[in-house]
Amino acid sequence: MSTKRKTRLEQVQEIVNSKDTDFQTKFQKLKQAEIRWKSKQLSLKKAIEALEKEKKEVDEALAASEKYQNDVNAIINERLGVANVRVEPAFVATPTTPKQQNTTSAQ
Repeated sequence: MSTKRKTRLEQVQEIVNSKDTDFQTKFQKLKQAEIRWKSKQLSLKKAIEALEKEKKEVDEALAASEKYQNDVNAIINERLGVANVRVEPAFVATPTTPKQQNTTSAQ
């Protein structure tokens, strides 16, 4: 049971076309609707800003992780004297199904 949300235009048309209210009441309803829309717009703007801030933090953490990984690889290469040694990051997904685990453990 889903209800269709009305667009701003539909809400305005409903208020303006309502026959049981006078002009002053219609005007007040339109002002109240405008206040609700502005409030919703402000809350959405704040949510977007919070998400952008979180994305920036994640990007910075990822860059730091990549730098750390490069530093680790450089140290390993230097100490072992081996070229192209790569240590996989700790957040690499591990196999979850038994078939994948058996294949992985057999290697």
